[in-house]
Amino acid sequence: MDSESCRNGRPIRKRVLFPLLLIVFAFGSSALARTVPPNIIVILADDLGYGDVGFNGCQDIPTSNIDSLAANGVRCSNAYATHPFCGPSRAALLSGRYQQRFGFENNPDDDANNPRLGIPSDELLIPQLLEPNGYVCGAIGKWHVGYATNLHPIARGFDSFYGFLSAQSDYFNPTQLLRDRRTSSRLNISQMDSRARQSRLSILTPPNRFSST
Repeated sequence: MDSESCRNGRPIRKRVLFPLLLIVFAFGSSALARTVPPNIIVILADDLGYGDVGFNGCQDIPTSNIDSLAANGVRCSNAYATHPFCGPSRAALLSGRYQQRFGFENNPDDDANNPRLGIPSDELLIPQLLEPNGYVCGAIGKWHVGYATNLHPIARGFDSFYGFLSAQSDYFNPTQLLRDRRTSSRLNISQMDSRARQSRLSILTPPNRFSST
């Protein structure tokens, strides 16, 4: 045998063992990937217009993070919502069913005393389906599919919730719900950076068109 290829037996062992190790690691990592469930993130932008994002041609509002998701992920350019406004479309997204199948065709009132004014309790929602498979689920932001305590996010399968239950929230000093406890998020104009503050003040204070020159 060639002395260069079998000197002390080491080169041959390296040539054989290294590819074998690569194969073992490849099979091991693929098996691990099959046993660990993927993270699932659903982002619903309320009342977002087609032309309000950069990847659809918007020039005046920078949406670089959303544009990055579109560029590096899967972009579906032809899709339809199940309803033209907030609550019903959210009910469909959370349940995976057309909202008219369970009578949710209008925005619900903020009536905490009505335990039936929301998604019916016999409808299974996304977190209730994911939890048996080992998922821990959280929701952040607007709920708007039930105001009574039995219809709150925690009661409908979410492990954590930070947001508001009704159709809208005050932009400054909003009262949010952390799990089932109300809390205040204090934000005022003094906490905004100078650039954002000037931008807001320019909107609140229109130029004096009648100034003398």
